[in-house]
Amino acid sequence: MPSLGAPELLLHRIVRYLAVASSMKNKDGKPGYSYVQPIILKLLITWLADCPNAVQCFLDSRPHLTYLLELVSSTSSTVCVRGLAAVLLGECVIYNKSSENGKDGFTIADAISQKIGLTSYFLKFDEMQRSFIFSSVKPAQSHKPLTRSTTASMAEIEDKLLGRNATLAEDLARTGHSHPELMAGSGSDRVQVETLRRDLQEASQRVEMLKAEKAKIESEALMYQNLAGKLESDLKSLSDAYNSLEQTNIHLEKEAKTLKSGGTSTSPDIEAIKAEAREEAQKESEAELNDLLVCLGQEQSKVEKLSARLSELGEDVDKLLEGIGDDMALPEDEDEED
Repeated sequence: MPSLGAPELLLHRIVRYLAVASSMKNKDGKPGYSYVQPIILKLLITWLADCPNAVQCFLDSRPHLTYLLELVSSTSSTVCVRGLAAVLLGECVIYNKSSENGKDGFTIADAISQKIGLTSYFLKFDEMQRSFIFSSVKPAQSHKPLTRSTTASMAEIEDKLLGRNATLAEDLARTGHSHPELMAGSGSDRVQVETLRRDLQEASQRVEMLKAEKAKIESEALMYQNLAGKLESDLKSLSDAYNSLEQTNIHLEKEAKTLKSGGTSTSPDIEAIKAEAREEAQKESEAELNDLLVCLGQEQSKVEKLSARLSELGEDVDKLLEGIGDDMALPEDEDEED
């Protein structure tokens, strides 16, 4: 009971002391009481071990779980602090017998998976065991498991752990994770899983790059499709001009026939002018047609390359090009010679 305010549970007070010790900094900006955090964490681990009531009391305050998840993921904390926090978080799953929604073992395991990631979570144990502080401490000769039940045998404890692991495995399967064996896996197994996960991420990035490349190629294909439409429009304009020239030629021939029927002596001059006009128009038409054919050849080469690339990406090229040029057709050329 504090001097002012409502009563406070001792367990909650200790967690608050842990949070205060974690937030205090020295003059250099580094944690000022880093040696206090492992002591408090070991006290909490001893308190919650094999004691569902203590676990329930710890989880009664929702900020406790949030703070513990942040402490495990914190890069400013020491390796031992992160490892001990991971052990305490694991006890909230292993020794949790609550059926209340939001506080049961399934919820805690799901929070670990979402906020930390199972692979990263289990690596915290390996990092702590490889640390100098952890490895330099010699275990006591008569070490006893941290349990309140002094009459429980090691077989009973092992059965409890196996049962809790099976429960966690069912939860991991329910949440969509495919590596429940990590609960009992060795460090090398977890490293292998981490490698596979990195490979999966790289493959996902590769897929995204291919999608972006595919979108770029489709954009270029659309641009060339529009360019092909413009070239077809230019060909139609050239065809119209050629038809107009033919009509003019026919008109001139009619006038020549009229002049011939009138007995005029200027018909040779008219024929010469007509031939010269026809030759000049034909030269211009051939020059423009040659330019268009060159452009069409270049665009055809680009379209073939894009079509091949789109086929590699699984696109239906014929469907993309369907309907292009259906509404435009070059009129047939008919040359009439006198």
